[in-house]
Amino acid sequence: MEVIKLEGDFTTERALAHKESLNKLAREYSDITIDARNVNNTDIVGVNAIATTQKILADKGGSLIVKLNKDGELYRLLHLTKFSTIIRMQLQ
Repeated sequence: MEVIKLEGDFTTERALAHKESLNKLAREYSDITIDARNVNNTDIVGVNAIATTQKILADKGGSLIVKLNKDGELYRLLHLTKFSTIIRMQLQ
């Protein structure tokens, strides 16, 4: 299982850069854990980066786990967009 740590800003430009690397890793590995507990700012582009990674993994039978703070902005956005129903999360 590949573990990726995200920290700090996960908005537009940084999220797009992360999306490329996350999607590449999703094509290389079957199981990925994203530790996003230290992400302090995010937007819908960050949510899209997580969602596309989930789709790539799901299409090939893989799995994604996202570690989040339950009071964090990324968790709130994933929940509001209903991605929390398809993305496996570990809340802290």
